[in-house]
Amino acid sequence: MKSLSQDERKLLIIQGLDILAYSLASIFVTVFFFANSDLKTTVLYRAISFASMAFFMGAAGWTLRKFSSGLHMKVALFSGAFYYFLLFLLRQESVHYIIPLAILDGFTGG
Repeated sequence: MKSLSQDERKLLIIQGLDILAYSLASIFVTVFFFANSDLKTTVLYRAISFASMAFFMGAAGWTLRKFSSGLHMKVALFSGAFYYFLLFLLRQESVHYIIPLAILDGFTGG
């Protein structure tokens, strides 16, 4: 097995930190939706988020043939920042936009 290059190590570290931050933030977003709504809304949000994440992971694997993994990571980081910015702007009103937010969350994770 060949050893990893410096760029590959950096990419793995950045992606690992991104996954850790996404996982921690997801816990707080779930609690936020539960506090501002009910259990049914929270479960619906998570189900849509995981379903769209699975779809976009498959799409990312398919598009890796044409686009680099670095571009995929940049798009994911930008969409994640946009998602949290929307949560910040919408605050308690975000419960009314749960389906688009869940799809965007799945896109970010996928």
